[in-house]
Amino acid sequence: MDNHITFEDIVHAVSNGILVTDAEGILLHMNREAEKILELQAGQHLGRFISHVLPLTGPQVMECLRTGRPKLGHQIIGKKVDLVLSITLIRKNGHLQGAVCTFQELGAFENTAKKLRSYKRLNRQLETIFKASSDGIWVCDGRGTVISINEASERLNGIRAREVVGKSVSQLVADGLFDRSVTLEVLKNRGQVSLMQYVQRTGRYLLATGTPAFDDDGRIHLVVVNERDMTDLNAMRRELEQSHMAVRKMKDELVELSMLELKRHGIVAESPAMQQILRAALKLARLEASNILILGESGTGKGLLAKFIHQSSDRARHPFIQINCAALPEHLLEAELFGYERGAFTGAREQGKAGLFELAHGGTLFLDEVGDLPLPLQAKLLKCLDDHEILRLGATRPKTIDCLVIPATNQDLEEQVRRRRFRQDLFYRR
Repeated sequence: MDNHITFEDIVHAVSNGILVTDAEGILLHMNREAEKILELQAGQHLGRFISHVLPLTGPQVMECLRTGRPKLGHQIIGKKVDLVLSITLIRKNGHLQGAVCTFQELGAFENTAKKLRSYKRLNRQLETIFKASSDGIWVCDGRGTVISINEASERLNGIRAREVVGKSVSQLVADGLFDRSVTLEVLKNRGQVSLMQYVQRTGRYLLATGTPAFDDDGRIHLVVVNERDMTDLNAMRRELEQSHMAVRKMKDELVELSMLELKRHGIVAESPAMQQILRAALKLARLEASNILILGESGTGKGLLAKFIHQSSDRARHPFIQINCAALPEHLLEAELFGYERGAFTGAREQGKAGLFELAHGGTLFLDEVGDLPLPLQAKLLKCLDDHEILRLGATRPKTIDCLVIPATNQDLEEQVRRRRFRQDLFYRR
């Protein structure tokens, strides 16, 4: 009886599949386990180029032969079988002779790995995180098939894991579970995607973010989807908006109540019409409205109303400057409004003078009797309002100004426009 054990006996007895090639990638040996896993017969394929026999595994072997570097623990996802393979190189006297490829089915490899203590510990940690997450989590494979969902997803979508695990997300969309799938978008775009999903069963809007995980060959291996319920957030946003509206209403009511205190500031408003004017003035002040035109007969309190607008606005801490445009001749009025540089005209101050626009910077400039403003100054005022810049008399560089301009007049400006005594563009610029 021959009890001699050959190396060939040993290779055929190994529980892993084994392939051996020469340095050119020609198959030299295939053990019985490899024949079983790959469903091939060694006699029909030995002597052939490995990539012609195994289109997915062969290129991995050839890469190792080309680079001279081994490859361990590489996954191959095939049409018939998924493998975990390791490729090592055969060298003799420093020369590369060939390669040995050992592999086993991915399922068998996973079953072995699951028995490891470190695997069990890590698996418990991941499972705890998966279940404890308040956000919904879906895990799908590279084909869009659902692998697992957590309890939060069950609650958000009104489903049980057993109803969806193993099904394609395309089928779930077709069944009307949700209106569209972020997983399909990830598989299409090969990148992270976020979108809103409407869930028919629960009536909830979910913000779904899908993130792909790639294998060593650059193919999508997994898609992890994170779901966050936006329904409650939208409700909170609406409640917050309603609270803001209530606060604004209370502020308006407080402002109206404060109008009772206006008498302390010299304003008496008993008639509904006057109270309406003051309410409108308060709103304009809070809105930072620009260039407010006040019309009214002499003695009706236009200046008082302008000061009231200034004091009710955010500019109240800055200057309130006023001038009567009818009280000064044209050449002096221009100097008062815009200022002048040293030596700008005979009698000018040695150091020059800042104009009222500059003095009102950050605050309010009240132009009383603006209807009496000469036409040349109207043009200069219009440019100032358009550009927010003034040019002193005798200056070459403009200065930026920021002030609220409130003009007032007792004249009929529309009639003045028709009589060409007031610029139409300035009238409509107010």
